[in-house]
Amino acid sequence: MKWGRASAVLLLLLLTIACSDEEQAEGENEEEATKSKEDLSAAANIETEELENEPYGEDIGLTVEEPLYETFAAEGSFTLEGNIEANDSLNEDYLWVILDTGFEDETEAGDDSFEYFVPIAEDGSFAENIVLHSGEYDHQVTVRIPSNDSSEEDTFYDGVQAEVHNVNQEIQREVEYTQLGHEYGLSIEEPAEGYMEVGNTVPVAGTLPDAGEDDLVMIQVDKDGEDFQFTVPVENGAFEADIPLSFGEGIHTISVMVYVEEEELYYDGAYFLAEADSDEELVQVETYNEYYENGIELVEPTNTSSHEYEGNEFRIAGEIDPEVGGADEITHMIVTTEYEDETANYYLPVEDYAFDDTIWFRFGEGEYDITVSVPEPWEDGNDYFEFFGVASFSQEVEGAEDQRSLLPSVGIESDDPRIEEVAEEATEGLDDDRDKAEAVYEYVATNVSYDVEKLEDNLFEMDDSALKTLETEEGVCQDYAFLAIAMLRSLGMEANYVAGNVGLERHAWVEVMVDGEWLEMDPTWGAGYIEDDEFVFDYNEDYFDPDEDFLEETHNRTEIIY
Repeated sequence: MKWGRASAVLLLLLLTIACSDEEQAEGENEEEATKSKEDLSAAANIETEELENEPYGEDIGLTVEEPLYETFAAEGSFTLEGNIEANDSLNEDYLWVILDTGFEDETEAGDDSFEYFVPIAEDGSFAENIVLHSGEYDHQVTVRIPSNDSSEEDTFYDGVQAEVHNVNQEIQREVEYTQLGHEYGLSIEEPAEGYMEVGNTVPVAGTLPDAGEDDLVMIQVDKDGEDFQFTVPVENGAFEADIPLSFGEGIHTISVMVYVEEEELYYDGAYFLAEADSDEELVQVETYNEYYENGIELVEPTNTSSHEYEGNEFRIAGEIDPEVGGADEITHMIVTTEYEDETANYYLPVEDYAFDDTIWFRFGEGEYDITVSVPEPWEDGNDYFEFFGVASFSQEVEGAEDQRSLLPSVGIESDDPRIEEVAEEATEGLDDDRDKAEAVYEYVATNVSYDVEKLEDNLFEMDDSALKTLETEEGVCQDYAFLAIAMLRSLGMEANYVAGNVGLERHAWVEVMVDGEWLEMDPTWGAGYIEDDEFVFDYNEDYFDPDEDFLEETHNRTEIIY
């Protein structure tokens, strides 16, 4: 028993000595930190002044343990630590800390201000490491405290202010969160810092714990007054994407935006900066809600592809999630290119929930806007297709020739060997372009039967084309035009699809370049006529290069469709 009592006394003595050592160490650390601030301040010729509360800080019992001074120097960061006695009466459970360099223009590290939202614990305590975000500048620090008036939501009052001179030249920055981002629980896990030097892309990953299954975050990239946006799906509360720094060398501001359902708008949730060391501009693929609703994923191009492109041919590829409702009904994707005032469409077949095909920059060099679309489900009896965009981007094209009237296009597979073969056979032994054009006119008019039922019942399909007309040997005016144009282009002759009207009915015919001039021809009207709802072959040459006045008596041209 005596030994046991002695052991207890010894243990108590050791604990007492240990506690005394810890307290002494903490006191020495605090003294060393204070001394460091004093030394840094003295070296920077800054006279330290004791920190004092603003009136509201006094009212709610604010005690700031760190920092101790109203003006001081720090090396890159400082600790904000303290307690609020009346924290139970506050409307919010966090402090709003604002850092401001006082510059009207942006500093090297971007914006001249930075905000923190510092949690207040249940016992009223708070502690946060505050990074001085703009390098070697004076930072005005304002600590704002939530109102304790129940009628003043989202209202904060100044609790204390300090001026801190950063002696560290290195730019350090954390990810900056907005009040909304804080309230939604937004967390950016990658990048770990709010400023970094990178190539021309930066990976972003984060969590949004309360997001629903169909929720998205929007990413916005800004630089020098230019910006673009795209959306990223949130799956199981997490999101990730490779962000292109699309505007060349320099600092890009990346905003992660969260969706506020009540207002049906996206608002800033967090910011960070990325400085690109490359002057290469990248593609900006903007995706829309329908992109995710239809399970679309573009494989080529992506946000890491170059904005500059050389040549006429361009690959577009992607996949469709087979688990998404309606995926089986998507048989084609539609790609539209816009160049100045010219537009061209391309149909990309979907096989095994994937598409991978070529489109053409047919109008020559310059800026093209490209939209990838999904067609609406087809309804029988329609003679038109409806579609909606799921993604869009632009390309700056060089080294492309203006071949608008020579390259393949929707329904006009002029590069297909079967088209090339029949065109060669139809024009065998002919050298003159006019003779070749007339031979093509004759071939189409004498080999394609007019499909009366298709006309009357609007039995149009997305796969209507020159190849289909060649195989079925029947069609309506568009199909006659498809086959004639495809054959002409395969022979290296410029030819276009002419859309217009005959009376009140829509109609299509052909124009072809011969000896430097456009020659018009209508193989549909040269093929025969309809009698008692039946087509009768009756070939005539009246509509091969007809007199202009004669053609205008019946045909009213409205547009060229490339």
